[in-house]
Amino acid sequence: MYLFERLSGRYETEIVPGVSSMMAAAAALGRPLAARNDVLSVVPGPLDDETMRSRIDAAGAVAIIKVGRHFHRIRALIEAMGLTACAGYVERVSLPEQRVLPLSAVAEDVAPYFSMILIY
Repeated sequence: MYLFERLSGRYETEIVPGVSSMMAAAAALGRPLAARNDVLSVVPGPLDDETMRSRIDAAGAVAIIKVGRHFHRIRALIEAMGLTACAGYVERVSLPEQRVLPLSAVAEDVAPYFSMILIY
């Protein structure tokens, strides 16, 4: 979206719809984003812990995006909330180097920019 904003006024551009990374991540994990009457919340990783906690508490299912350099802090918050067993981790979804793991199996304390955590 940032490239489009910067270049579309000077160059011919086209937006091509595709599968969103959240849908691809849920498919890679083999589970739904949300079910029945669940409220799906998309929560940006840079949010502070208090705001993130309240948004997770209010949701039935959560996609935490832009995890990147916030991974250690976000994982600690999810652990403190007792949700680790419900959380899946996906990085570089749909790319050749894709990784799909339960959050509890991630050994590193850092994550690439193109990573997300789904809680369901």
